[in-house]
Amino acid sequence: MLVAIGERKILLTGDARGTTSLAGWKAAGHATDKPVHLDILKIPHHGSNRNITREFLELFPAEHYVISADGKHSNPDVSTLRAMAETLGNRPYIVHFTNHTPAMKASTRRSGG
Repeated sequence: MLVAIGERKILLTGDARGTTSLAGWKAAGHATDKPVHLDILKIPHHGSNRNITREFLELFPAEHYVISADGKHSNPDVSTLRAMAETLGNRPYIVHFTNHTPAMKASTRRSGG
């Protein structure tokens, strides 16, 4: 679901896979050749690496990313966080976790400080 309030946009993916969200976006007649800048993006399916693609991250760049996961089934996957870092590059963005498991804390810890 895309929520737009004035100029602000939030994409709530729920439990959908990234590929399902892309297919829905295309089916609704939206272009996929130009990024859709969002204020907030809820990362699909608890941050599972089986549900996120580079194409999805490139199409929906956001200022804030929300990952709702409690560590069950190893979600979010550390590889998802790596893919986000590789795809999003050095531009500023914030990742919000609804729960901080030991694996999440270790994977997001900054070195040197």
